[in-house]
Amino acid sequence: MKRFACTLLIALSMLLLLMPVASASGSPCLAVSDEAAAAANLFLSNFTETGIRSCGSASGDMSLVDFAHDHLWFNDHSAYEFGEYGAENNCRVSDERIQEIIDKYFLDAPIVDLAQTRFDYIDGYYYHCETGGWTADGFAHVLSICSAGENQYFVSFLIYGG
Repeated sequence: MKRFACTLLIALSMLLLLMPVASASGSPCLAVSDEAAAAANLFLSNFTETGIRSCGSASGDMSLVDFAHDHLWFNDHSAYEFGEYGAENNCRVSDERIQEIIDKYFLDAPIVDLAQTRFDYIDGYYYHCETGGWTADGFAHVLSICSAGENQYFVSFLIYGG
């Protein structure tokens, strides 16, 4: 019985992967070059790798600040400084780029209160104790991009990760 259930699950998974991806508007999907797919994968991974479950321009300041902080951690690790900073923190990053990252990723980005965060925030720096245990929650792989009209697109993608 286990073998049958496993075989059925594999068959259904293969069927789903082979089915054409539906578009939001019924428009045909676009032919996507390798470069465009790589750019879309990178953009989406900025959200999926941080493990964000829901975040948008209407999210609270803490969600947006923490997204930008984590984005820096995964994409510009050199922005962080390491040392002994008190309260058992050994890592810090300046708040200088937080609003810039929020502006980049959210079309109608609000101005946020930079002090709203899960980290220790002191004198323009976010502090935490780095243990080497951070891992990305997953990376995106675009399956299709379909026009939704007026410079909007419906993107189907999978998330791969540990």
